[in-house]
Amino acid sequence: MSPSADFDHLVVAVPNLADSVEQCHNALGARPIPGGAHPRLGTANALLGLRVSELGRDALTYLEILGPDPDQDPALAAARLSGTTTPTVQRWAIRPRDFDGLVAHAARTLGPECAGGPEGDTRGERDGGSETPEVDRTRSVLRFLDATLEVEAGATDSLHAILKGPGGSWTL
Repeated sequence: MSPSADFDHLVVAVPNLADSVEQCHNALGARPIPGGAHPRLGTANALLGLRVSELGRDALTYLEILGPDPDQDPALAAARLSGTTTPTVQRWAIRPRDFDGLVAHAARTLGPECAGGPEGDTRGERDGGSETPEVDRTRSVLRFLDATLEVEAGATDSLHAILKGPGGSWTL
C-alpha cells in the first residue's frame, strides 16, 4: 500500500482578522469569506478557495486566515497567535486519501510509535500539518505520504508562500 495525500490548506496567522481579509482582497483581487469562530480559543477565521495547478493537476484547497476573534477574550488568542505582528504563514495541512490505511501503513513501516492519530482541533477532522526547519525530514514524510508538495530550504527557519490571484499576488 502506498499512502497518498493531497494538500488541504494553508494557515496564515494575522494580528487583526478584518484588516487582513481586506489586505488579502486588495492584493489578490478575491475576498475571503467568514469561516467561523473557535470557541474557547479566542480566534476566528476567514477562508479563500484556491486552485493549485503546480501539482501536475488542478487541486482544490484553501487559505485559512486565522486571527483574534473580537467577540472573545483577547487573552485566549494570545497563545495561538503569540508574536504575530504581520500576516505570517503558520502551518500547512494535508488530507490523506485513506486515513485509516495510512495509520496502518505507518505502524507497519515506521513502527507503532510513529502511527499516532491527528493532533486535536475543534473540528475533529482528520488532517495533519507540518511546520519545521528540517527540510529533509519534511520531504521524507511527504514522500512517505506520496504528497506532491514542494518544500525547499530558505534563508530563515519559517514558512513562506506566494499566492497569486486575479488582482495580483500576496507574498507571505
